[in-house]
Amino acid sequence: MTKKFYYIRDIERKPIITVCLIREGDEIGKGIAICSQDDIPEREVGREWAEYYADLALERKTNSEYTSKEGALITVENAMCAMTHELSIPVYFDFDDEFCQSLYNPTLSRREMRMLRIPIC
Repeated sequence: MTKKFYYIRDIERKPIITVCLIREGDEIGKGIAICSQDDIPEREVGREWAEYYADLALERKTNSEYTSKEGALITVENAMCAMTHELSIPVYFDFDDEFCQSLYNPTLSRREMRMLRIPIC
C-alpha cells in the first residue's frame, strides 16, 4: 500500500485543501478534505479527513461523500487565485449541486501519477 498527501494553499499559504491518495494494488482511493470559509486550516485535521475519504472510496469501491458545490467552489477558487501553476486536483461534480470528496479509481493528474510511481504514457 502507498499513501501520499499534498495540499492546495490559499494566498496566505494556509492549507485549505488536503488530498490523500492511497494505492492498493490496481485500486486507488482519493480523498479531498476542503476547509469551509469558517474553518481554521489545520494540517493534521485535513490529513485525517482526506485519509478517511480515500479509505472510504476503497472500502465502498465507488465515489461518495458529497458536499455543497457552492462551498467547494469558493475554496477551490481561493486556492486557484493563490497558485501560479495548474490546479493539481480535478474538480469532480457528479450532480448539479454537489462536489465529490471520496473518489474511487479517479483520473489522476501527472503530478499524482508521479507521486504514486505510476508510469506516465
